[in-house]
Amino acid sequence: MNKVTISFEYSKNEYISAFREYLFRSKILKKFDLAFVSVLAVFELFLLLSSGFSVYSLVIGMILIFYYMMFSLLYFFQPINVYNRTPKFHQKYKLSFSPENIYYKTADVSSVLNWDIYSEIWNCKEFFYLVQAKNIYTIIPKSAFKNSNDLQSFEKIILSINSTSYKNFTKHKL
Repeated sequence: MNKVTISFEYSKNEYISAFREYLFRSKILKKFDLAFVSVLAVFELFLLLSSGFSVYSLVIGMILIFYYMMFSLLYFFQPINVYNRTPKFHQKYKLSFSPENIYYKTADVSSVLNWDIYSEIWNCKEFFYLVQAKNIYTIIPKSAFKNSNDLQSFEKIILSINSTSYKNFTKHKL
């Protein structure tokens, strides 16, 4: 099997998009939570229109404010803050993948990683996620691959290592 080498630098929008996708794929944020908050907001509006300010409307209002603040922090502010405050996301990456290991190089770091440090590998529409543990993952943009042959070779390497940890989300919507 051939070695696949890629080189890339995260753009801010690309990193933010990948971060947000990870929040939903990892179930940190769930669609159910958003649906629950929407139903709660409609119920709050109904309470306010029918009985004005009451103890119930105040409690539900506080819960809505809490959910809105948590969602805003996680979905809008955290990805931007992490990207801006992490110097490694502004460096050029060079990665070489083989069935034996991953060669990882930036301006500051050069190392060889074993595939077994990753518990899961996710194939999503625009990115691969090499997941070590919850919130510890490497994002590989598919745009970094030179052509479809390199992309297919990378997928073959992944499947040859441990196909049970491979999850294909390319056909699944969030």
